[in-house]
Amino acid sequence: METKDFTLHREGVDGDFDVTQYGTAGRPVIAFPEGDASCASWGEGGMVDALAGLLDAGRVRLFCVDSADDASWYAGYAPADYRLTSLGGYFDLVENELAQLVRNEAPDAGAPIVVGAGLGALNATIAMLRKPSLYGGLLALSGTYDAEWVVGDAMSDAWRAFSPVDLVRGLGDNPLLVKALSGLQLAFVCGTGAGEEGGQTQRTLQGELEAAGVGATFEYWGADVDHSWGWWQEEARQLLPCLLEEGGLQRRHAASVVGDARAAAQSADADLAGAGERLEQAKEHLAQAHDALAAAEGAHQVRAAVRCRARQGGRAPCRCRVRCVGREGPHCGTAGRCHPQGQRSPSRGR
Repeated sequence: METKDFTLHREGVDGDFDVTQYGTAGRPVIAFPEGDASCASWGEGGMVDALAGLLDAGRVRLFCVDSADDASWYAGYAPADYRLTSLGGYFDLVENELAQLVRNEAPDAGAPIVVGAGLGALNATIAMLRKPSLYGGLLALSGTYDAEWVVGDAMSDAWRAFSPVDLVRGLGDNPLLVKALSGLQLAFVCGTGAGEEGGQTQRTLQGELEAAGVGATFEYWGADVDHSWGWWQEEARQLLPCLLEEGGLQRRHAASVVGDARAAAQSADADLAGAGERLEQAKEHLAQAHDALAAAEGAHQVRAAVRCRARQGGRAPCRCRVRCVGREGPHCGTAGRCHPQGQRSPSRGR
């Protein structure tokens, strides 16, 4: 695919910022880096390859930009004023020089979608909350959305201006910002596996956006989904196409609900079938038990009769569970007969 390289600079901001563009057609997508603060982050992390289908089809063009993370979020050794000035200056560059570059390279292609993974998701979310009118959507993967989780004891009111959960808590006082955000597709995704501790801040952000009346999509993938490029590639492959279509996230959600309902119905059918099979097995076992009981009772009666006949020759008192009746009195004799208890002997010569 075709690539282009640019360098941006803003007066008052330390250093230059490189931008690599992938593709020359389609919706512009601004990608914030993770880890090394470099515009090469997404290429080295496999994200460009993961989106090659969209890029080659001319559906999107990527603008991967450097960040100021090394001079702000990661610069714990530096004074807070320097870190905050670096971060604020960076977002000024994003909202001006980078936005102008995107408009020049992708005129009439629609407002750019901002995306990021890890710390890039935090920066993408800040960019959206600061100036939603500049963008057409947001895809944030495995972000940490509370600045205190990143800066720790250095947290202050100044840092809260770059903390999404704190920014969203103030949305109720800004109905115009709520309206602007409500008209956009916003997607937040994280796993529940190793390294995904930021998922707690995603849940907090979800609650704050819901309280402010801003609709957004929040997905929490399984326990096997960890904080890694491999899973971010899959999440981007699935979610970014939804952001390119009006109502795409809503259709994805509806399809998920239908899929869950079908899975639940199939599980219920399987449980019902299993219960029916277990009932038939229980009936069969019960019938076998009845047969075994009948056989045991029959065998007992046969043994009792055999013992009774064996005693007849010795005229021993009958101790079997039958009543002996005859002229021989209490003994079984040749003239007597054994009858089940309670059954009368046939009368002779009455």
